[in-house]
Amino acid sequence: MNKGRSYHVQRAYITLAAFGLIAFANAGSASAADLVVGELHPITGQASYYGLPMSKGIQLAIQQVNAAGGLKVGNETYQLKLSTGDDQATGVAGVAALRKLIANGVHFIIGPQSSPVASAVSPIMKSHPDVLQIIDGSTANGIVNGRNTFRTTVTAGTYDDAVVKIAGMKTYKSVALLTNRLAAGFMETEGEIVKKLESAGHKVVDRSYFKVGDTDFSAQLTRVLSLNPDALYLRDAPVEDALITKQAKLLGYKGDIVWEVNAPATTVVKNIDDADMNGVLNGIPPKFDFYMKEGGPAAKALEGAYKQAYGSEPGENTGISYDSANILFTAMQKAGSVEPRAVAEALKNVKVADVPKLVTRFEPHEDGLLFKDGQAHLPTLAQVWKDGDWRPIGQ
Repeated sequence: MNKGRSYHVQRAYITLAAFGLIAFANAGSASAADLVVGELHPITGQASYYGLPMSKGIQLAIQQVNAAGGLKVGNETYQLKLSTGDDQATGVAGVAALRKLIANGVHFIIGPQSSPVASAVSPIMKSHPDVLQIIDGSTANGIVNGRNTFRTTVTAGTYDDAVVKIAGMKTYKSVALLTNRLAAGFMETEGEIVKKLESAGHKVVDRSYFKVGDTDFSAQLTRVLSLNPDALYLRDAPVEDALITKQAKLLGYKGDIVWEVNAPATTVVKNIDDADMNGVLNGIPPKFDFYMKEGGPAAKALEGAYKQAYGSEPGENTGISYDSANILFTAMQKAGSVEPRAVAEALKNVKVADVPKLVTRFEPHEDGLLFKDGQAHLPTLAQVWKDGDWRPIGQ
């Protein structure tokens, strides 16, 4: 029996964060094998507001695939089932969840969302070349190799480029940074963003820190106020960013406040009102809420299906996770196999134009390729908060 066929005979296990529809088999196809779909995301814990919409996206996608007759890869048609790995956005839980998935025969992973988890599981991925990973959330450095680990979301450096762009637009002379010390990606790029800002003429006068769960930022803010920078950059953690923003204004800070974080309007309004939030800037790649407002057909279709299934709004990462699975399945179909190494080789040659129903507006690399050295490229977006929502600067 050849190696590719052995994956068909065995129960095939795939870990995903969510995925969309791609060229499914007709309902009249031959009987389908089981393809057990899992995920590695925070279902419980402080980051569950990210993970749960991702998980619901998986469930929705599985229902759609199965209703259409299954997924055809080569000569095999698969019916999909879901297995969830709850990483709780912590390294310890993430390692345990990944080890369990691998022990159960998982060969494909989409996720994690959390950088501490991504950094913790990276050594495991390096020691398992027969496991293929597509990262759909973490911005950490050193976790993508272009062999068996790929990333559809951005690096922390992409976020940094967006807020450096804002500094240029606003002509700041001085900037203070306040970074979540638990965000591995942002901690790793702190020195680089300082270089980028200062080389563009924006002096960084202070570098302070906080962590998720903190509620009192008076010590950091007292120091910032004494330096009176033109802008205060809050790097990661939307709930804490809201608290810092309120406390900074209460203490009398008059400069600009710039967030550098995934913060959809639905999350922002739960933690801060417009009186404190109007005028706050944010530099991030466009998220699913942005694409929903644009009204593109893929975004509208996913939004409508999600609301119908769950009676709630999708999360800001629902789109990228949905796209990540579309990309994975496009590669499987190109490979004609669910053998991980064959799929990885196919991923290297997937073009943006090859993937149907993409929500995210990926920017192609040379020759139209989606990945370069395992990394996809997304645009950046400068936004300002005005009357209950983020709006592109200038609107």
